[in-house]
Parts: sequence; structure tokens; C-alpha cells
Amino acid sequence: MLLDGTRSGTRAPDQPRVVQLQISRPRAVLPRRSEPLEFLVALHVEGTPITWQRNAALAREDEQRMLEMVDGLRRWSDGVGLTRRQATAAVTDLGRTLRDVFLGTKGRRLLAGLDRTALLLMVDETVLHLPWEMMFDTDHAPLVMRPFGRVVTTRVAPPTGRDLAMEDPTVRILAVENPTDDLAASERVMEVIQGLSPSNPDLVIEVTTLARGDATRRRFAETLRAGDFDIVHFAGHGRFDGDHPSDSAVILADGPLTDEHVLKLRWKQPPFVVWNSSCESARVGPDTRIVSNARRSNGLASAFLSRGVEAYLGHYFFVEDTSAAEFIETFYSTLLRERNVGRAVQEARQRAIDRFAGECDLTGLGAVFFGDVGTAQRRDLATAS
Repeated sequence: MLLDGTRSGTRAPDQPRVVQLQISRPRAVLPRRSEPLEFLVALHVEGTPITWQRNAALAREDEQRMLEMVDGLRRWSDGVGLTRRQATAAVTDLGRTLRDVFLGTKGRRLLAGLDRTALLLMVDETVLHLPWEMMFDTDHAPLVMRPFGRVVTTRVAPPTGRDLAMEDPTVRILAVENPTDDLAASERVMEVIQGLSPSNPDLVIEVTTLARGDATRRRFAETLRAGDFDIVHFAGHGRFDGDHPSDSAVILADGPLTDEHVLKLRWKQPPFVVWNSSCESARVGPDTRIVSNARRSNGLASAFLSRGVEAYLGHYFFVEDTSAAEFIETFYSTLLRERNVGRAVQEARQRAIDRFAGECDLTGLGAVFFGDVGTAQRRDLATAS
């Protein structure tokens, strides 16, 4: 039977088959620290009429054990603490626990039988702090070995996004580079971004750069308000405070840019993509909303997403200057060649795993993509980025 332009039993290589894994909390109230975390887990293939679901509960002792392993891997990514063997065991334990708790035996088997081009994790805001990119499949391999993105399930009403029908073909990038003047590899990153236009003559690419002492909070806010940027890229240091996630920040020349600054930014319309290439820039805290009633957010990722940004990329762990730069180079070169954000993240992730996984480096498994990983398979670069 031919209804979609393909013959029975075949699928065009670029035809998306996105699988949604949804982990949602049925109760509106935030969980108390003493109670187990109960969720409804669902698996759905886009375009099909049935969704499979199961109930799951994360015991607090399992959550605490995972967070202790995360802390060990965090220190290992900074070159201290665990041995290589202990780090490998922690990654394996995390991957199995996330898989077994949330998918169960039947969910594991079901997901293994789905031929997918991408996996979209729709994860509840109260467990956004877990390292979902380490979740294993049935064969004990991380699910991120194929395109993988997070979408946040929240009770906070999102703002109106950009009108895609009104977009022009120019890709405008605001690059904030090396504000603290101590990251040599970021110079290489800026050369890559500045050199995007000659290697892509079919696209109009405009790059605005705030570098070193010019990369202040005031200049950043003024430049963002005056322009209309598709991509905002930070290449600098980050700070994550697990006890006070709202105090997490990217460090600019005159001090930290926190969630409070982000929530007050003014722009014509939000950028499509924010790429925060700083340490722990994708981390959030547990058991809270992405934005509270007091207008404080759960980390920088939550702040930008709550302002209407369609995609946010960051790092879960510490990231070394050189591996971060190589990840970014691969991402941008793939993005403009493939016109596909999900594939760009995936190729950069795979290269980081192949190149740096043996060097106490978690860049590949720790890269986090908040956004619809299947979207870029449905739009051209002008709207996808």
C-alpha cells in the first residue's frame, strides 16, 4: 500500500521516525523529600495511533545513590577522585538504573524493537537533574548513540515562540568569547564560527562577536536587544551551585550572568539556539519547577528555555577546553553541511566519545541537548537554527 511516497517495507533515509519516551509526574504538587517519585512512563512512535505506558517509581535511596555516583563522576571529569575502573562502573550503574527503573523489562524490549531515527525524551521537571544521556538500552549501550534530545514537561506556561513563517534565510550568530581571557582553545572556536560563511556560500551567515573585556553583562544585553539572533554561543567558564541552582551562571568579563539576568533580557524575539559551552552549564537541581513563583529559575538552561528559546545545548560535567572546542567545531561544521541540529549534536557527541572517552573526559556522554531532536528533520537551517 502506497500512501506516503515510499514502497511497502522501505523508508527514505531522511524520513524521520521519532520515538518519544515520556516521563511525567501525574500530581501537580511538587514532591516532598521523604516520598518516592512516582511517574507515568510512555513510549510512542510519532505518526502511530497507540502509546504504550507503565507506572514507575524512583525510590529516594536509588536517587541518592545515583547522585553520589554523579558527584564522583563530576570530580573525575575534573581529574580527581575516582579511578578509571570506578568511573566506568559508575557510568554502567547509572545507565542500568535509569533504564530499569523507568523502562522496566517490557519497555526495554519494546524500545529495542523500534527502528528510530531519533529519541525524544520528554522528562518531568522534577527529575531534570538526572544524567539522562547515560541511560542504557537493552544492549547496555547509552541511548545517546543515536540522536537524542530532551523536552521538559512542566506546569509553567511557555511563552509564545517565533513565527517560523516569517523567518528569512540569514543565520545570525552572537558569539561571546573568552570573557575571562584564559581559554586559549576558544580562539580556535571563534575562528571556526567566523569562517562559516566562506565554506557555506549558499547561506548568508552574520557573526557578531563580544570578546574578552567587551563581553560584559551590559554589552551582552544591549547587543541582544538591538539584534535578532538565531544562535547565541557562549565560550567561557561556567558555575553550578547544586544547593542554589538559581545562582548558577556563565562568567562574563564583569561577573556572573545568572538566571536572574536571563529572565530580564529584552529581545525582539528569542534566539532559536543557545549554545552554552561552559562547565556544568546544563545542570539543574532536583524536585523543583524550571521557574518558581518567585521568578527564579532552576539553572541557566531552565531560564533560557522558559524565555522561549527552542533549543539549549550545554555540558553536564566539567569539560576540558580542548575537547569542548573540538565538540563545537564538529557541531557547527555538521550543522551547516547537514542542515540538521540533531545530527550535528550526534556527530559531535560521537567524535567526542571516540576521541576523548579514554582521557577522564565525559564530554560525549555529558553533552545535553534540550530541544526537539526530530525538528531539524522537518525544517531547513533557517528555521531549525
